[in-house]
Amino acid sequence: MTSRFGQSFQRFLHNFAAYGFGQFVNIASQFFALPLFLHCWSKQEYGEWLVLTSIPSLLWTLDNGLSGLAGSRMAVITGSGDWDAANEIFRAVLWVQGVLSIIVLSLTALAVSTTNLSAVFGFTHMTRNDSGSVLTLMIGYMLLGFCVGLLKSAYRASALEARAVTVANFWRMTDFFVIVTVLCSGGHAVVLACAQLGSISFWCIFMFIDVRRRCPRVEFSLKPVSGTRLRRTMYDGVPILANEAAGALYLQGYPLVVNHLLGAEWVVVLTTLRTASRTLLQAVQMASMASSSELSRTYGNKDWESYLRLLKVLLAVTIWAAAATCVGLTLVGPWAIEKWTSGKVIVHHGMIFLFAFSVACQSAWGTCGSILVSTNMHHFFNYFYLVMTLIGLAVVNLAVHYFGFVGVPMTMVLADIVLLFWALQSCRTQLSFVDLVSLGVVFRPSFYVDKAGVLFRR
Repeated sequence: MTSRFGQSFQRFLHNFAAYGFGQFVNIASQFFALPLFLHCWSKQEYGEWLVLTSIPSLLWTLDNGLSGLAGSRMAVITGSGDWDAANEIFRAVLWVQGVLSIIVLSLTALAVSTTNLSAVFGFTHMTRNDSGSVLTLMIGYMLLGFCVGLLKSAYRASALEARAVTVANFWRMTDFFVIVTVLCSGGHAVVLACAQLGSISFWCIFMFIDVRRRCPRVEFSLKPVSGTRLRRTMYDGVPILANEAAGALYLQGYPLVVNHLLGAEWVVVLTTLRTASRTLLQAVQMASMASSSELSRTYGNKDWESYLRLLKVLLAVTIWAAAATCVGLTLVGPWAIEKWTSGKVIVHHGMIFLFAFSVACQSAWGTCGSILVSTNMHHFFNYFYLVMTLIGLAVVNLAVHYFGFVGVPMTMVLADIVLLFWALQSCRTQLSFVDLVSLGVVFRPSFYVDKAGVLFRR
């Protein structure tokens, strides 16, 4: 098979640029939004918002399993030209998303009508009606996010991932401006939730129209899906759901535990530290997401030379971003956070080093995980990730009891080290068709510049 690395690498660069713009938007939004929230709302009010919105955020990340499955499997299949099978996968995920949305809406209505959420979470600022309204609106926001994720998979299967990411970036920018407008005008939590729901509704409609125009080979249909395809979709999709569930529990479970053990104000401290420490991790995620569709496509084409070259690019980005995270944040993190939050969040070097080291480990095992997902060899590792996350959430209760807040990053670091070793072993076992020894070239200076002066060519 003739290598098509040039075409794949060009698409990777386009994807990387789109994801780069998206990460810039995310970082800028986080950088400005957090101090703006603390300026316009009280620390307690912002903490309650973070706790309540963590519930739909927890559920939303589960959709990445469904849309991620559709995107990766459709990219592999369309790489060999089988659009009938790709559309059957698309319909299967559409059916599963529809059923899941009905279940989530029903459970939300039941919870809001029968439970005083403010009392359950120990809120002192948000009333029962307000907490119920915010949860309902943000669940709707999350369900429309399901639609956005599936539409992105249609772009991806059509080799238009860069366009999908660009449109999603503009939605994120609109979302940020909505937050700024509502906060600066004195709006409360319910108004903010309404405004964000309106923003995502507009972009969901726009993406649907754009997909119908630019991805004509993707079929929007509710025709029945064969039992074999549905079973295969669930077999491949449930492990991805397990992975996303683990990620959701990691991101949203720790704030809920910290709120229970230490109070809502400590949730603000946790969010601030994680936002700062995960900034450079987003560069790794950007490279992983940009390369994922091309890894799937070259895998489907059995273009092993291009596949191996893309792995080298991804590995190089991972190594240097992880190193920069540990060194940079440990040296300047405490000072930067104090200035960033106007002295409302104070941390020491040891604490932020633990968060930075945890993120460095995450970037390494996360890269391994994305490689496994892109080639549909992710099943066992994703289940292990979920188990380790549940163990971490159980252990953090004891760690906080003995060490205080610092027990949170200590628990994260231990779990991430175990996951890193397991991820490396999984890649070594599953990628037996790839010469993994040759990947060691990324540790040599000669890898970065060849005779033609082209990066990542060797």
